[in-house]
Amino acid sequence: MAIEGEPSFQRLAAWMMQASEPEIAAYWQFYRQKKNRSNDINDLIFINWTRLDPKAAIAASNGTPDEHYAWWAWACHDPKHALATVISTRPERLNNVTWGLGEFHADWVMAHFKEIPEEGRGNAIQGMTKWDDSPDPKRILDFLKEQGRGFNARMFKSLVRKDPWAAYEWLKENEGALASQGGPEQGARLLAETMKESSPEMLEQFASRLPAGEMKRKVEAMLFESLVAADPDQALAEASATKSSAVAVNRFATLGLALVDKDPDRAMEVARQLFEAHPEGLVTRTVISQPGGYSADSSQDETASKLVDRLLTIDPAAIMEMQSVSTAEESFERVASKWATQDLTAYAEWVDKQTEAKTRNAAAAVVIDRLRSEAHFEEAVEWAMSSGELRQGQLPYLVSSWSRNDPAGAGEWLKSAPLTEKERTQIQSNLQP
Repeated sequence: MAIEGEPSFQRLAAWMMQASEPEIAAYWQFYRQKKNRSNDINDLIFINWTRLDPKAAIAASNGTPDEHYAWWAWACHDPKHALATVISTRPERLNNVTWGLGEFHADWVMAHFKEIPEEGRGNAIQGMTKWDDSPDPKRILDFLKEQGRGFNARMFKSLVRKDPWAAYEWLKENEGALASQGGPEQGARLLAETMKESSPEMLEQFASRLPAGEMKRKVEAMLFESLVAADPDQALAEASATKSSAVAVNRFATLGLALVDKDPDRAMEVARQLFEAHPEGLVTRTVISQPGGYSADSSQDETASKLVDRLLTIDPAAIMEMQSVSTAEESFERVASKWATQDLTAYAEWVDKQTEAKTRNAAAAVVIDRLRSEAHFEEAVEWAMSSGELRQGQLPYLVSSWSRNDPAGAGEWLKSAPLTEKERTQIQSNLQP
């Protein structure tokens, strides 16, 4: 029974199930001469050929670039004999066989791992983890951990698709296995992202059953991202109703970033609502109680920071008007610094228009800091001389910095600067070695 021409993969596979070994051998002699051969068809031919006569398939391909197909395919049908033969007769083909063992017989590999030479074990594991439809991904994950082979994302995602709760429990029990892969956060991200792709309806149920903590926050953040894409109005309502300030800020910012390209005006309005409800929008504060007191730390919400960066390129003055130095000084300074870094001239013009003293002084301090960092000391001291508060708070340090950078320039300015005797004495005392 012969097959002619170039049949489809499905037709060729059906023919191979009934073809004899000589017929498959003849078809290989025909197919091997073609250019741009399909790797899938190469695999199909040798899997069926070695099913009938592995020695014939190996002999026919011996010494050719296609020999690896035969050894790999033999492992599909007779793992024990294939491994023993390659070790004793063709050790240079060990990796072809061990890859096939892992790909086709993961259970056999795990049971006989010590029988596989050390140099072939890596390929066996690569074969074992090649596909994401393993019938028992948890067993493979446990095996890899036992062997000190680390965490395999493909197997973990396979477990998530099969049983998300089992994947969650595995994560909790095996945090150490993820140390080289970004830590438990990487596993949590994979868990939520895979569930979102494979069963988004289950993700919501999963979130509702999770205990409070980092994992729950990550899953809820993904659910909110899906809501932003599906219904921005509802997303805005949920962000506005969120009680946790840190979570609310992140939700407002997530929505704003999603809108900024297609509807910048609406993104600006979302930012306005963010800072109106949460003046310290860029800053997340953490307070930890300790025996005898507490410790506090602050960090920047990265999503809110990205939103501000984008909106500063659209209407920086509008973003600055949303800041209040009276109720959110740190957030004010961070936004001001971002604008000053992007365009100091435009920012300085805005500062010069401010009439409320506290706002102007805080904003001018940012100008002074930028000018000092760029060694524009004459301009910096001119700004520092513009108010009593700045003269007192900025001038001594600024002139001292100028003197270290340019002693002659600082000395010349000091000779004719319109300073009070007290100011001059204070500045000179800072300049003394």
